[in-house]
Amino acid sequence: MMFARACPLFLTLILALIQKAHTEIEWKREYAFISRNLQVVHQNTPLLECNNTDVACAYLQVNIRGVNLRKICKCPNGIECPHTWDPRDGYTIPQGSEQYKFCSKVPSQKLKHCDSTSTAITQTIYDKPTPDFTNWSRSDYKNWTSLEQSFLLHCLCPEDRSYRIHQSAFVNPNNVKEFLCENFHTCGSNEVCIYALATDKTFFLENRCKCPDNLSCPSDIKYANSTRQLTNFVQYKFKCQ
Repeated sequence: MMFARACPLFLTLILALIQKAHTEIEWKREYAFISRNLQVVHQNTPLLECNNTDVACAYLQVNIRGVNLRKICKCPNGIECPHTWDPRDGYTIPQGSEQYKFCSKVPSQKLKHCDSTSTAITQTIYDKPTPDFTNWSRSDYKNWTSLEQSFLLHCLCPEDRSYRIHQSAFVNPNNVKEFLCENFHTCGSNEVCIYALATDKTFFLENRCKCPDNLSCPSDIKYANSTRQLTNFVQYKFKCQ
């Protein structure tokens, strides 16, 4: 009789553990997919608040589709993050076909170039202190998020793009991600050299390898080797041609 009573509880516990394991596996699978197929710089929804004014608030990339903007975080204290392509506005660190925009003036001296072991970027997501909601309006509630983000550039990958930012670590409890520059290898005969992610308003390219000397990697979607429709964007894969 005792076993009969305990059995449903035992089954419930087993099912809960299975569900928890399944959820963790799905989360890791989704995280692995994101880290593989999206740029280091990604846009959160809703947009997180920048941790301070000394961090990057936006990322721009110019390519075959023109200038493309990806917001990183909202500048604090009502400061506007610059979103226009301008290497001389005082709020920009340029890197070839990319620009990082900041909430405040960046140092006049350029960042040094990273070597193969230097941490290029540290991205940290923090829990914000809970504010006093007493006198908050409906719009205040709507615009507030419980998280804030810090996106720090320590050095730049070489502008010849023989190095590329890639994820090296994911550390709790503050969701710290560190990125360093990785040397491009020569593409294999059937390897994807560029991933492209397209939405209605943006088109971002992510280089994966360098083509052999007698070949080049296209970025026009009419030369894509495969197309995949995902929830919020279309993914294109290009191979050396």
